[in-house]
Amino acid sequence: MRGTDTGPPASPAAWAKGRRPLLVVAALVLVCLAVDAVAFRSMREGSPAGEAGPLIGLYLAIFVPLTAAIPALWYLVFVRRMGMGAVFLVAATVFGLLLLLVRTPYSWFDEDDHVYLAIYYSDVALGAEHGVTEDGRLSWVGRAEDANVPSVGDGRQFDHHLTDVGDYRLMAGHLFEAERDRGATATLTVEDVGVFYQYLPSALGVTVAHALHLGKVPTLYVAKLFSLAFSVLMVHLAVRAAPRRFKALFVLLGLVPFVLASAGTFSYDNTINVLAFLLVAHVLRLAYEAERVRPRDIVLLAVLGVLLAPLKYVYFPLLFLPVVIPKGKWPCRRFRLLWCGGILVLGLAAVGLFSSGQASGAVAEMTAGQSLSAAYPDSYTLRTFLAEPASALKVFGVSALMHLDLFVDLPSGFSFASRLPMWAHYLVFALLMLNASPAAGEEPLRMRRSARVLMLAIALTVYVLVLLASVSWTPVGSPLLAGAQGRYLVPTLPLLALSLYGLVRPAKALWRPSLYLFCCLGALDVFLAFVQAL
Repeated sequence: MRGTDTGPPASPAAWAKGRRPLLVVAALVLVCLAVDAVAFRSMREGSPAGEAGPLIGLYLAIFVPLTAAIPALWYLVFVRRMGMGAVFLVAATVFGLLLLLVRTPYSWFDEDDHVYLAIYYSDVALGAEHGVTEDGRLSWVGRAEDANVPSVGDGRQFDHHLTDVGDYRLMAGHLFEAERDRGATATLTVEDVGVFYQYLPSALGVTVAHALHLGKVPTLYVAKLFSLAFSVLMVHLAVRAAPRRFKALFVLLGLVPFVLASAGTFSYDNTINVLAFLLVAHVLRLAYEAERVRPRDIVLLAVLGVLLAPLKYVYFPLLFLPVVIPKGKWPCRRFRLLWCGGILVLGLAAVGLFSSGQASGAVAEMTAGQSLSAAYPDSYTLRTFLAEPASALKVFGVSALMHLDLFVDLPSGFSFASRLPMWAHYLVFALLMLNASPAAGEEPLRMRRSARVLMLAIALTVYVLVLLASVSWTPVGSPLLAGAQGRYLVPTLPLLALSLYGLVRPAKALWRPSLYLFCCLGALDVFLAFVQAL
């Protein structure tokens, strides 16, 4: 009986090509396992003898999902070619949760105050007795459980602006703890530093945790989960609202590691960023995709403007953005500026209603004859600048040029905000710019030069206002303004990217490799944050 002729054996190259997806997934798994081994070794070396046990659970909760996510996302993006909206939901949820775990409570910018403001609004909404102290702090009667942060045996509490192995042990020891003394109350106080609705997601989480009688640490994490869910939902809505050409830009904005890290915190940065993204996305939809501006669109823009304006006055210029919508799309062409002016008036009214005290306090601090800050008694004020215009022009002009890197350096170099190296931030910025422009084979949108100029002007105006706000944080005699931080410019990133629309056109669409690269940077941020905290 003759044997069947199966032909010559396949070459190794042909065999590998036919199994490329499987081989890539296997290689990614091996890389992740090597990273896991480094993290595990750092955990063992960073813990005293016999004390690594409580961290094992945290290690597994972080690195098992991380090891699964990196190859799975490659498969979804490049093999299954899943849509960018679905990939965003998966990636933002996974990496948002992991960043939430590696950064313990109180480790974000000024989060100690934000935590107690969320608790304050939750308790007051449920009828807690409240008032204002003589020195202007908010005061209320809350759970005794919330008065202090639980401590481990050595008396340690969560460290502000720094996460280390002690914080991880504290979290592991109290994460599943129930309220210890139900019904016990205490008087709590906090400085009023925000508008109430920017704390609604975290306050809702606090309310749910209180209803379940959870301890302080699980209460903090439930609130962080609610903040993360709010952020992911809002960016998802921005992606859906954006024109097809710009959806990739908003997906990438939502996956910027710094943005994802702030999403799982109590900070108002989270609310500001997502509201700004949503406002810009809706304006772009009306300008470049919608046939006309309907009354409900005007109402939506007004609502977003009213919500965004009081959060920080430096973002008020974003309310000028609807001017880029062609006048032919408005219900009444002659009254286009009137419609936009109405949004500005509503924004000003919202500032007066929600944050007039903060605005007047900021104006008083900047225009006083000498510093009113106890923390910075020798700082500049605008009045001292006006008294020495030559010095003011030199300091402000040099600062405006030297601090342009804040648009790129999102966390402003603070190690507790991002562990990524500086090259990663430049890469993030470059990919945002490239994904805002059409590829060489795509038909570009007809974006007017005046629209791009207005977007750039708005971004630069916010930048100037950030520098002005930093005057009272700058010691007299300093050659540069201090206190300006890159996180304040995150809401302007889409405008800056769009102002460069078409300047550099990539050879082909970059959104898939860019999206996966952002996921890898998020994984790198998780790994570095965990290892460097040990």
